[in-house]
Amino acid sequence: MKLLIVTPTLNEEKSLDSHLKHIQANTNEIRKKNKCDPLYIDGGSTDETQKLLAAEKIIIKQGASIYEAFNIGSLYAIENSYDFIMFLGVGDKLINGFADELNWLSSSSIDGLSNTIIFNDFFWSDNKRITSYFKIQRGLMGFPHSGTIFPSFLFKNSFFDTNYRIAADLDWLLKNLDKLESCQHHKFSNPMVQLKIGGISMSRKNKFMHLYEFLRVCWKNKVFPSWKFIFLKIFG
Repeated sequence: MKLLIVTPTLNEEKSLDSHLKHIQANTNEIRKKNKCDPLYIDGGSTDETQKLLAAEKIIIKQGASIYEAFNIGSLYAIENSYDFIMFLGVGDKLINGFADELNWLSSSSIDGLSNTIIFNDFFWSDNKRITSYFKIQRGLMGFPHSGTIFPSFLFKNSFFDTNYRIAADLDWLLKNLDKLESCQHHKFSNPMVQLKIGGISMSRKNKFMHLYEFLRVCWKNKVFPSWKFIFLKIFG
């Protein structure tokens, strides 16, 4: 198995040192049986971020949004023959035996592993647990982009729409639903990722933009969220 972990960065110097140590420890464990590399896509940091990443694989694209960074990382994975790609933010953590289960999976006799989406339950950094399922329910994404390991071929000629600031991951999922459902799906037995709370999608001042983009994506793809979902987007 060849796994690329793609992390967008922009002025992350305060969090990067601990993040790099954490990722290095986990990739060293994964590398006992697999090839695993982190790749950082920097949007033009003006602090010490790029200096801290000097020893890492890094692509600098001035002004790149998070979805443009995902696209750059996806293209890199395809061009460099990585089997799988995972998106992980600075401050997100791999936990509870992630490397052990991934190494077990890659050495198991599962047929068609290269056609398998690997996902798991996850925790927010406040320890709230989220149960993930591979399905769409009334316009709500069934798994997080962070913490899901995708076969890289899914991104061949199919990138995130950078016209969206928040909902491009849902748009990408709905556009590729047939391909995603044709894959096999393997769920880790335990939560394996802890996601850092924050970012544009969780900002209160962006709640209505978030809701607008999600409704726009759902309308475009003829998938309609429940009123409960809309209520939670506004008041949650």
